[in-house]
Amino acid sequence: MSTEGSGETPSTVPCLPGAPEQTYLFPKAKGHSRSISHGGTPMLAGNPGAARPALKSALRGHQRALSHGQIGEGGRPSSGPGHSRTGSRTDFILPPGHREPPPASAQPRLGSVRVHHSRQASRSDSIYTIRRASVVGPWRRAAFWLLRRPQPTVDNRHLIVIPNHLVPDKTPPKDHPNGHRCNNKIRTTKYTLLSFLPKNLFEQFHRIANVYFIFIVLLNWVPAISAFGKEVAMLPVLFVLGVTAIKDLFEDRRRHMSDKRINNSFCRVYKKSAERYVRVKWRDVRVGDLVHLSNNEAVPADMVLLHSSNPLGICYLDTCNLDGETNLKQRIVAPGFRDKRLDFNPLKFRSSIEVERPSTKIYRFTGTISHPNGTRVPLISENLLLRECTIKNTDYVEGIVVYAGHETKAMLNNGGPRYKCSNLEKKMNTDVIWCVLVLLFLCCAGAVGCKVWFDQYAPFYNNVPFIPSASKPAYEGLIIFWTYIIALQVMIPVSLYVTIEMTKLLQVYHIHQDVEMYDPETNTRTECRALNITEELGQISYLFSDKTGTLTENKMVFRRCTVNGVDYDHPPGPPAEPSPDLPPIVTPITKVSPNSRLLQHLNDTNDAQHTQKIRSTDRIPVDNAFTAALHHVPAEDPPAEAESPDELALAEAALAYGYELRCRSPDEVEVGMRGEVTKFKVLRVQQFDSNRKCMSVAMRMPSGQVVVYVKGADSTVLGALAPMRGGSAEAAAYERTRALLSEYSRAGLRTLVMAKRTMQPALWEEWLAGHARASELGEGRERRLRESLARLESALSLVGASGVEDRLQDGVPRTVRALLDAGVVLWVLTGDKPETAINIAYSAALFDQTDRLLQLMSRDKEHAESTIKSYLEGGSAELGGGAGRALVVDGRTLTYILDRRSGLVAPFLSLARRCSAVLCCRATPLQKAYIVKAVKEELGVTTLAIGDGANDVSMIQTADVGVGLSGQEGMQAVMAADFALSRFKYIERLLLVHGHWCYDRLARMILYFFLKNATFVFLVFWYQIYSGYSAMVMIDQIHLMAYNLMFTALPPIVIGAYDRVAPASLLLERAGLYSAARRGLAYRAASYWAVLAESLYISVVVFFTAAAAYWGSAVDLWAFGVCCMTCCLVIMLAYVAIETRSWTIIQLFALTGSLLSFFILTLVYQSLCVSCFNLPSTYHVLQNAIADPVYWLVLILTTVAALAPRLAYHGIRNSLRPGTLRRAVAARRRAARARLPYAAHYRTANAHAHVYRPTDEDGLHKRPSDVAAVT
Repeated sequence: MSTEGSGETPSTVPCLPGAPEQTYLFPKAKGHSRSISHGGTPMLAGNPGAARPALKSALRGHQRALSHGQIGEGGRPSSGPGHSRTGSRTDFILPPGHREPPPASAQPRLGSVRVHHSRQASRSDSIYTIRRASVVGPWRRAAFWLLRRPQPTVDNRHLIVIPNHLVPDKTPPKDHPNGHRCNNKIRTTKYTLLSFLPKNLFEQFHRIANVYFIFIVLLNWVPAISAFGKEVAMLPVLFVLGVTAIKDLFEDRRRHMSDKRINNSFCRVYKKSAERYVRVKWRDVRVGDLVHLSNNEAVPADMVLLHSSNPLGICYLDTCNLDGETNLKQRIVAPGFRDKRLDFNPLKFRSSIEVERPSTKIYRFTGTISHPNGTRVPLISENLLLRECTIKNTDYVEGIVVYAGHETKAMLNNGGPRYKCSNLEKKMNTDVIWCVLVLLFLCCAGAVGCKVWFDQYAPFYNNVPFIPSASKPAYEGLIIFWTYIIALQVMIPVSLYVTIEMTKLLQVYHIHQDVEMYDPETNTRTECRALNITEELGQISYLFSDKTGTLTENKMVFRRCTVNGVDYDHPPGPPAEPSPDLPPIVTPITKVSPNSRLLQHLNDTNDAQHTQKIRSTDRIPVDNAFTAALHHVPAEDPPAEAESPDELALAEAALAYGYELRCRSPDEVEVGMRGEVTKFKVLRVQQFDSNRKCMSVAMRMPSGQVVVYVKGADSTVLGALAPMRGGSAEAAAYERTRALLSEYSRAGLRTLVMAKRTMQPALWEEWLAGHARASELGEGRERRLRESLARLESALSLVGASGVEDRLQDGVPRTVRALLDAGVVLWVLTGDKPETAINIAYSAALFDQTDRLLQLMSRDKEHAESTIKSYLEGGSAELGGGAGRALVVDGRTLTYILDRRSGLVAPFLSLARRCSAVLCCRATPLQKAYIVKAVKEELGVTTLAIGDGANDVSMIQTADVGVGLSGQEGMQAVMAADFALSRFKYIERLLLVHGHWCYDRLARMILYFFLKNATFVFLVFWYQIYSGYSAMVMIDQIHLMAYNLMFTALPPIVIGAYDRVAPASLLLERAGLYSAARRGLAYRAASYWAVLAESLYISVVVFFTAAAAYWGSAVDLWAFGVCCMTCCLVIMLAYVAIETRSWTIIQLFALTGSLLSFFILTLVYQSLCVSCFNLPSTYHVLQNAIADPVYWLVLILTTVAALAPRLAYHGIRNSLRPGTLRRAVAARRRAARARLPYAAHYRTANAHAHVYRPTDEDGLHKRPSDVAAVT
């Protein structure tokens, strides 16, 4: 077909070897109406009438099957160390409360596509998905309606990438097939040079307090109601806004420099004009570019791997910058490009790539390569190289960019630190509202007083100076109301929020620098990823913990196995020496001591029949166990890394019996079996996921048969076995295996069941073809894949089972006992069998041997309901009190309980509250999250979730406080958490010490803020009685503005960051003291009103004592005001000294520095800056005042009288009702002074000093063991 005059540019696009060449017609700038990436159909030069079939949809809504982890990804995965586990990652977990978006229309109308990111502010792999809605603007809808034209349709469910070298160089961006995609330039900064000021102010004005103070400043510019000098009134708010803006500018500049460095990095991109790879900057990379990367070079964008220098078609990736994991991952070349005998020629690559929309899920990727000959090959996550990863141990790779810039998974997950609102902050915000109401009350009172004053002097109204004769008392009262708003603005602390932010930064710093929570083995410290919930650590009531890797080491050791119903034990200890008459087949010494009986069977070659029997039975499970771990253990001697610790334990066991991995590639493994080298063809590996609870490996034996090995949980594998005849040997072995599995679980071992299925090649090819059809993008893909895998992993024959030991971490029992003594309710949520989990619960001190176990293991809703009811009703008297009871519930029962329609959530939680600990077995990741959500919402308590794996991310992000452990399962939990630890035992110090300190410090700091501001406001208000309610202030305006910003700025920070309510050693020894913080005794509902009453009393003492002392004298307004100001400041600083629990040089410096700053600033200001800012003259007011003895007399009398009630309160409370915490601290101090052992001092203490009683004056209930420990 001739293309002359058609407005189209022919481009001959070569395809794979053997495929016929075809020519795409790319339109020029004119006449291009719809690009291929928008679902258009390119014409073939050979047949203009033949249209290419419409591309199938890549995604149609968010399918729950895939999100729940019911299926994995199709295709052949990689086989290398650190291979990513797609099935067990958090991308298959939906958060609690998730609602499915409505299915997209088959033909959505043309409109703007708005991308809504529903993810946590975290750099971790989010559990949420990107949701999209195709929105058509109202003007465009109106235009189409007026023109009576149908709206053109687009397919917003997938994207198509065309190689850029197939498109003419001068094609305009709007007509380019990839022109609508974003470029690779990133910008993580918030501001630009022009937008910084307006945008930063806009962000700061989101805080109501800042809006309030701006409103006050604007009011002060109104001449009729101004109270202060306009310039001076602006100083406080400008200071707060300026400090915040400078901080934001500094942080944004750091981001800008980082962006500039990344955008200006270089890589090699193929250019058709040069017919070679040329160096370009990262920011110039576009979707559709072919990129060449060398060893140790970072990946500039998300790209599909098309070629590798490795002859096996693999490359290694370092993903540390992406997910924090240090082990290398393997990625494989896309299907159809693995032929190592052919070199990759960019000019011959003409295939288009259909991919899903950009998503935050870094371990999920689906797509299709569409070749010009019509062949469509599915893509999986192992074919994708992600931005920020680094090429390792590979000379070079080549690939095509499919996501660039802010569409890459790394950028979509780059959300920065998380910000949460703690319970204490919520209470503080409520009390700030009360401050507003008190302020309005005072303003109304002043306005009414002004009107009454004018009414009282109505006959002399015309004689009142400066008041127009037309003004009426009501009008003057209204004006004075707004003047009072300005004069009494200090009632709402302008610097409260800034001070809290600075204090929390210091708290986070001290937690990070605590050497007691430093792990020298891993060289890691405690990391605070959420900067504003440190005080929440002191109010934890419920703690939810994973078991494997959290309570345990997650370092598995092979202990027992069963083959054909026969048990083989592998006790701990040094490896057993083989008998001299046995062949030395045991390869290097491993953690496994070979069982001599099994070893004898494997080496018995005298009896051929027996040997054949052993080869066909006993040898199979070792082969099977090793085969299951084959693609997750590197070919090293001994194995060093694996997909999971379970796989490594199986590989070490196989190595101990002489089964050695010699060589491995994506398609083939070479295994040394007792000296014989055998090659196996690997056909397919289906990864483990938490819903299927199994993995499968399909291999072609040397005989040509296809054997599918399946390894997983007994609940899954045993249920997939083929039917067995009653009384047969298989049935007997099945029953013995089930009995041994229960025995293994009771011994605390993690169990895995192995099975296999032998398939004829024809049957395998039939299944493979059906699975390929199911893997195609389109509607119902997840359901089709799930059903296809179910057909493969069925009709199995039992091989055997294994028992692996997972030891507890050091200090776990002591930590668990301390948390229980602290009144924290512990829930352990695990996917293990009940028997295994119960055994670990006893070992971890979660359960006591005297506890009565209440078990909820039902197979239907009615049975679960009746069991809960019987426990609640039949044992209500016995259960009341909550001690000595432990609850065990399995995953199936949780399914019925967590169903909102069942109405069992409230009864279940009522039962759980009566138990000292709860153990949930067989729990899925989604169930873990729903349990945390139910407890948090139904009981209204503060929750903490701790875990170490990707399956714990949903639970961690659902809890009020999330803690991640950096363990054997990667860094997903750490990167999704608010706090990161290296060991479970450090949670004790984090909660009992730092949590208690942070909560107590911040609570007292906030109350002190309210006290000093309210006292100052009341002091100003009392003067209105003597000034005719004119809103006149007797205190210098400079003092008014510097009171919060300078004179009393340091003491609150010192209280919030450095004061210690009790020594750390005491809080750790007596865990029950944590209850004072957990119950929020430092900041109760009435605390604000108590502070308000105290501030009212102090203001009365200060003002009226000074007024009485100066009554009848010639003292002027400013002299009286400076006396009141000095008294107020000294009292507030002395108040801090009284409330300080632990003195250091920092407290002393803050108090003395604050007092000296007042005198130095006042003396200098009143001497040198008399006429500054056009303010009333206060020349030498303080100099004259301090020369007057009355000034010092008033200062001494008011300080003593104002603080006498506070001192009396502390004295009476410490003598009569000291409370548990104060008694413990006092006893510790007496013991230290007497140089007696702490416990001995308790025994010699009198009844009033006795620390432990069943209940104390604070209403804190003690555990019986708490009292018995010291009596």
